[in-house]
Amino acid sequence: MEADSTHLILQAIIGIILALGIGSILRQLTKKFSIIPYPAALLLLGMLLGSAQVEAFEVIRLTPAVTLFIFLPVLLFESAYNFELREFRRILTPGMLLATAGVIISTFIVAIALQVFFAIPIADALIFASFISSTDPIAVISIFKQVGVPKKLHLLIDGESFLNDATSIIMFRFMLAAVIGGASEFSQIFAGEALVGAGINFGVVLVGGALVGAVLGFIISEAIALIDNDSSVEITLTVILASLVFIVGEEIMHVSGIIAVLTAGLVVGNYGRTKVSPEVVKTMEQVWAFLVFVVTSIIFLLLGYEIDIAGLVRNWPLIVSVVVILYIARAVTVYLLGFTYNAFSSDRLPLKWLHVLNWGGLRGVLPIVIALSLPVDYRYRELFIQLVLGAVLFSLLFNALTIRPLIGLLNLNSKDVNTMIESRITEILILHNLQGYLYNLRQLNEISQEVYATHVREIRDRLTQTSESLNKLCRECGETEAQSDVFLEKILKRFCLHLEKAEYQELYKRRVVGEELYLRLVHSIDDQIDAITLGQGQFKQERTDIRQKFEKIKKSRYTLGGVWRRLRGWDFDAIVAETYAYYKARLLGDERVIEELEHFNESELSALGKNVIEKVLTKYRQLLEYNHETLAFLFSEYHDIAISVEEEFYNRESRFQINRLLEELGEEGLVSEQVLKDLHMLWKSGV
Repeated sequence: MEADSTHLILQAIIGIILALGIGSILRQLTKKFSIIPYPAALLLLGMLLGSAQVEAFEVIRLTPAVTLFIFLPVLLFESAYNFELREFRRILTPGMLLATAGVIISTFIVAIALQVFFAIPIADALIFASFISSTDPIAVISIFKQVGVPKKLHLLIDGESFLNDATSIIMFRFMLAAVIGGASEFSQIFAGEALVGAGINFGVVLVGGALVGAVLGFIISEAIALIDNDSSVEITLTVILASLVFIVGEEIMHVSGIIAVLTAGLVVGNYGRTKVSPEVVKTMEQVWAFLVFVVTSIIFLLLGYEIDIAGLVRNWPLIVSVVVILYIARAVTVYLLGFTYNAFSSDRLPLKWLHVLNWGGLRGVLPIVIALSLPVDYRYRELFIQLVLGAVLFSLLFNALTIRPLIGLLNLNSKDVNTMIESRITEILILHNLQGYLYNLRQLNEISQEVYATHVREIRDRLTQTSESLNKLCRECGETEAQSDVFLEKILKRFCLHLEKAEYQELYKRRVVGEELYLRLVHSIDDQIDAITLGQGQFKQERTDIRQKFEKIKKSRYTLGGVWRRLRGWDFDAIVAETYAYYKARLLGDERVIEELEHFNESELSALGKNVIEKVLTKYRQLLEYNHETLAFLFSEYHDIAISVEEEFYNRESRFQINRLLEELGEEGLVSEQVLKDLHMLWKSGV
């Protein structure tokens, strides 16, 4: 018995190793040759392996429990973690419209068609239609990144996909519960009293799931904030959260575990992201991308292996019909809601975008996972799995492979002039920095004069080419010189704001500024970038009269706002300290931008026009002067507080530099681990 158990475990391990090995090879091949999308390749190879009866795959099964409690939380959490709520504001209304009304319309079109043409009971048809209406444009998004479609279109497709996952899953759970409860007819599902009761119960489950996810997401975010640069622990906490929140929601609180996972992912991805140690942020994203790769590889390969090919062949007329119905439902949904939105909004969606939205509505891994989670004894389980597989396979093989030609046909594949000009500016910045780095290497005698001269010549040639390209773009960007200057000024301002943001990110990474101050700085920059993009003013909220501000705060000490601030621990001294730190950071950001602009002014960036550069440079010099004046006032009026902030800046910067030097000494083997540990403890204690 023990020997049999050991053999099964060994076979399961071999099966997982094979699945991941095959997945890795196929991923590289599909990236290199771009013949078919990676998930489709996994499905097809899995079907081939299924005919060969590989023993290692025979012991691994995609059971409802495995898909629900292991695979689904990983996919949902990663999707929510990477969903930026701030970015989504740009496409909030059309995104929500497509993800809610769009899914509902599509669900009813598909369900009614299945009942009318194939006599599938409406309740069962609604189950299938609810989860097949979820879109997964991952293959399309990767193409978007390659060809450079407008950012807003990219956001719209990505945002719709994330939100319609939630809508689709909610409808699926509602319909499945109705069928399990004995409903089979439309009137039984949507009967007055039954519908009200189900609606209330469903609302409790939905809100309860969101609360569970929000609470646990907040707790884990705060726990991560207590950890200092330990990637293993910080990442492990998020992995625990993804599974724990689903189990707590489903099995303990009896609310929606799926909504709980999505909410927890949103909380950690938006509120908790800045609490992750700066050194760990990138690793966190890579680990979750790896987990999604593992789950996707196993699901698609094993599904292909387990699929009944004879059943697929037998049901091919139904599968083809369902695919056609899905295309019709998607087109009706996108164009109906798109035209409706355009009729009431000044921010219209171009018809070209609607074509891409329609064609980009691929089906992906989530409908497959939901189909696999259907009860084993459910009468339509095998049929629905086959229908989902056919729909997913067809959309991956047909839509994903034809979306690039469609984008080209609609002339959406060329990067806009703004992006290209910003790209040339960045390239010139990099080349000038590279030239300086090369000079330093020569001064240190790390390279010979001959090597130095060769590479300097290459850099200068590249600078000339880039400058000529920038000149050409600038000449094309406006019909008149005035129009051109306004256009280029917007681009340069946006570029400068990105430079500022990079400086604040660097300060945060070095722990010079804390999380709250960092968020305030970054949100201020993001607001200004949005304002420029929308053609509004910049910096209009920046020049605040500090004297008036502090007088107001003093007077409001006994008002409701003042009491609230004190309850949050914000006494007057804390407000002064935070204000001083804020303007100190803004001053450092302004200095970074001015340094780069002055460097540009003498370089090939003169293609932008001296007036444009001088205008932006003047604005930043004014801001720098204002920040100097503000800091001088605070230093004079609140000397002790200002000194404490300066000391804190110094202590944080010095700690970062000391830790960096100690790490370098350790990596080079110049000191032992024990000495490093002792030195870390010594500096940590403030000695």
